[in-house]
Amino acid sequence: MNELTAQQAIDRSASHAEIVHIEYSVEAEDVLNEECENCCRGNKQTDFWGTSDNGKQWRVILSLAGCPLIRF
Repeated sequence: MNELTAQQAIDRSASHAEIVHIEYSVEAEDVLNEECENCCRGNKQTDFWGTSDNGKQWRVILSLAGCPLIRF
């Protein structure tokens, strides 16, 4: 995993056409929920996806491993 912010992860995913993984934080969850078109919650991760302002698809996976509180 890396230390990108949620917005940096979205931008990287859109610009490099790749899935970006980041670790859970309340701030990252809030940004991803606001920016995404949809999400899918699974076992210890949430997958967010959407389309950037310039029409490029992005996908970010938020790792929930070790997260004491998962907000739904």
